[in-house]
Amino acid sequence: MRIITLLFAIMVTLIFSSMARAKDAPYEKKRAILVMDVREIDLGEVQSDQPVKSVKFCFTNMGEQDLFITETSTGCACTTAKHSKKPVKPGKKGEIQVTYDGTAQPAGSFRKAIMVYSNDARNYTRIFIKGVRVR
Repeated sequence: MRIITLLFAIMVTLIFSSMARAKDAPYEKKRAILVMDVREIDLGEVQSDQPVKSVKFCFTNMGEQDLFITETSTGCACTTAKHSKKPVKPGKKGEIQVTYDGTAQPAGSFRKAIMVYSNDARNYTRIFIKGVRVR
């Protein structure tokens, strides 16, 4: 009898959870979707007489709701990222400007990550710049 009660409870739980997912499914289709044109840009050689380089990462909102970039963050003070606070409409493009300042950086190869936080269901997207610092 206990086994039957347990099986019945499991079955009821599964039915209600699948109904909840089915109810939310149409809403999930109407989310914002951030799609980067490229995820990594090579800055090439960064010379000591021109240690600052800027690039633009372009993206498209492939979703059905407005896309909001809420924050960008970098793991190093030598790299900064700027983005617009305005929403990106479905099907439209936006951009993130990334600047690398190699003034105080040692010679050699580098690869810097930039985190892009948004209302995309994934919450964040990681993009990269790379290059070689030359003295």
